[in-house]
Amino acid sequence: MRLKNRKGAILVLAAFLMAAVLGVLVVVVDFSRIYVQKTELQTAADAAALAGTREIMNGAPDVMVEDSALNYGERNKALSTTVPIARADVICGQWVAATRTYADESANCNPGHNSVTVTTRQTARHSLPGFLGANWQIKATARAYAAYVGAQKCIKPWAIPYPRLTKILDPNNPDSLRNLTEGDISTLRGLPLADRRLMLKIRSPPTSGNLGSLEIPDAEPDAPSAGANLYQYNIEECNTTLIGPGDTIDTEPGGMTGPTKNGVEAYCDKIGNFDKPTGNCYDEEGNLGIVVKAALWSNGTTRDNGRYAVVVRQIVSFVLENISQQVEITGYFLPYLTIGEITPNPTTTQRLVLIK
Repeated sequence: MRLKNRKGAILVLAAFLMAAVLGVLVVVVDFSRIYVQKTELQTAADAAALAGTREIMNGAPDVMVEDSALNYGERNKALSTTVPIARADVICGQWVAATRTYADESANCNPGHNSVTVTTRQTARHSLPGFLGANWQIKATARAYAAYVGAQKCIKPWAIPYPRLTKILDPNNPDSLRNLTEGDISTLRGLPLADRRLMLKIRSPPTSGNLGSLEIPDAEPDAPSAGANLYQYNIEECNTTLIGPGDTIDTEPGGMTGPTKNGVEAYCDKIGNFDKPTGNCYDEEGNLGIVVKAALWSNGTTRDNGRYAVVVRQIVSFVLENISQQVEITGYFLPYLTIGEITPNPTTTQRLVLIK
């Protein structure tokens, strides 16, 4: 029996096989492109949510929260195309970290919010509209919130009485040693600058004055070992010692007025500019005031040799505007973004966190 003539069969099979391979290749390329597009949309959403939350932290009005979210989000591109974000896709709310719940969701942001959710959208870019859908929408959502920070670094060697803050937040509340609440932080953000002002006179507690000078060890090789030189060094530099609630720190004996004044002057000149005739501190952009962090204390015990041990209640941030010839420091409390260990307890220092 003679075999049939099969000339050209291999060519036909090869053509079918090549068509199948090309089809698979197109699908793979399409899904790869869509994956990249989705990832880049997520990056834009992340940036927008973080930027909006930062504005809430700074006490900015509703429109600035939205503007910042849109601005930072649209700086990113998806497949080389700018990602437009609708204002309706910028939502504020209150994230409760302890229960991982989201409350008070609203398009209108206010100081009571601590979180921003942003959704980015874009039509999928692919080669098979019939298979994948001509107007298939890809979207990505990001949520950021301002987490409270407990222990942190770069603390100036100053102990401020805890009631200096609580009395500003609620002057009529007799319990000046109460724990701060979410409402307190919201109140602090919304208070006019004039109502957040403080004046600190350098002295060792519990004598006259309300700003105790602290002896904070520094592991840096260039740091002095102790005394007035270490104290002044800790004003001028960032001490990398982690300090937080519950830590006990000794005060320095004496007033330390000279090292305080010299340290503040050097620190202001390092960050921006110190105007000696007025005692004003200016930041690098020429604005009055430089943000610093110090320890709030609520109780302590006496020590030998004129020392006093204070127990840190929490770390507070304030804008240092001026130091007078009498070594009186003036400024105002300010909610501040920093880095450090996250705590569930409300504090004036916070850090931006993306919720996964």
